[in-house]
Amino acid sequence: MADQYTEKEIIIKDIICKLDAGQLKAGDRLPTESELAAQYGISKTNIHLGIQQLERLGFVRVVPRHAIYINPPQELTLEAVDALFKYLDHIPSRPVIEAMLEMRRMMGMSMIQGLSKNQTAENLARIDALLDALDEAVDRKDPQIREQALLELLAFLYRSAGNALFPILVRSLRNAMTQAVHYISLYADPREMVNIYRSMKDYVLAGDVPAATKVWVEWNGRMTQIFLRGLYGEP
Repeated sequence: MADQYTEKEIIIKDIICKLDAGQLKAGDRLPTESELAAQYGISKTNIHLGIQQLERLGFVRVVPRHAIYINPPQELTLEAVDALFKYLDHIPSRPVIEAMLEMRRMMGMSMIQGLSKNQTAENLARIDALLDALDEAVDRKDPQIREQALLELLAFLYRSAGNALFPILVRSLRNAMTQAVHYISLYADPREMVNIYRSMKDYVLAGDVPAATKVWVEWNGRMTQIFLRGLYGEP
């Protein structure tokens, strides 16, 4: 463990894993920082930094000079999803993934609306170049290259949609987004995927946002079901 994680990350990982396993529950009181330092054999400074990070992510609530409490799940921040992918040794629970996929669906629809209002020549040229790169990656039949090309396309689409929240979401959910792209690339028909994004772009350029949205919603719905089956099996 010490080779993989810093001292600060060791306490973060252990608390998250215990929460996932049900060993810690909302309202539970953690030992003091001094007690945690002795328990883990970690400096009190790094325990404090780890607890600060857990509090920022929403996993714990610190009452100064009193106690550290486990927060209920609804207190988690968006970045907590990223932490789950980073620190858990297995795929997060289905409700977490379903919430992430619903967020992706909503972001996709908002992205289409945003792009329809930000059709600059520079944006369109960059999208065409990224679609061409994805086309080439599909032809090369290398999953890693294809995933990287898809990540670059999605990141640009979200950044260029004119929604100030999207860059924050993409940065905060980078591990979750990478995992989603991996499984989508694994189970999707790569050529269909490229055609879907080209169709969306063409409809947006033609001013038919409802048609672009319909293409996205239908494809995303099918991929969501395939994604969930791939992760968790039937149903």
